[in-house]
Amino acid sequence: MTEVFRDGGGPWLPPSGTESGRNRGPPLPVLLVAAHPIVRSGLARILHGRSDLELVADTDGVKGARSLLAAAQPRVVLFAPEDGSDEIGELIALSVQAEVPVLLVYGPDAAGSPELDVPGVLHANATPEQISAALHAVAVGLNVTGARQPRRSSAPQESGAADLPLTDREMQVLQLVAGGLPNKGIARRLNISEHTVKFHVGSILGKLGAASRTEAVTVAAHRGLLTL
Repeated sequence: MTEVFRDGGGPWLPPSGTESGRNRGPPLPVLLVAAHPIVRSGLARILHGRSDLELVADTDGVKGARSLLAAAQPRVVLFAPEDGSDEIGELIALSVQAEVPVLLVYGPDAAGSPELDVPGVLHANATPEQISAALHAVAVGLNVTGARQPRRSSAPQESGAADLPLTDREMQVLQLVAGGLPNKGIARRLNISEHTVKFHVGSILGKLGAASRTEAVTVAAHRGLLTL
């Protein structure tokens, strides 16, 4: 669940006349900063797929963000740091100086929301709708907190399932999921049925403790399971 609050503490509701809070005016310019190439690619795909958002630039760290904040003129920064990154504080300070708010997407292995002075925080399993709503919210000065979503219940897992290794076939499926292929495309590529692909995806989500395909890719990237 994602919660958006006004500075006074009351809940924020999407403006009337919009669909799921989506801005019907010009798209919101977003600067994407993500260290891991696969995570950056996945978030870029989400931004490109929405008419209410405009990805004006992307970079892998603070050095690139420093020049892009001025050159690209974003209204908000979407920041997905690697766990334990020492660039978090530096980017936050940079964004404050540039007066551009930050929406932080924190890693899947983090125990909880980082205690950082940022207007927006989401967990890596946030949906595209949640990311969009949160970006629009922080852009107008609101605060966003995103609690971790519960693990998928459609495929119950035994305790410790998140520690189980992926099979060779699951690794192949995961790599194709990271490449953006839908189940039908994966089935054609691997010459297996779409039903079998769905089974493998469900198993991957369970083993990685992920609630969505996007989170599974993010978790796998953080654990070094994916190759570029």
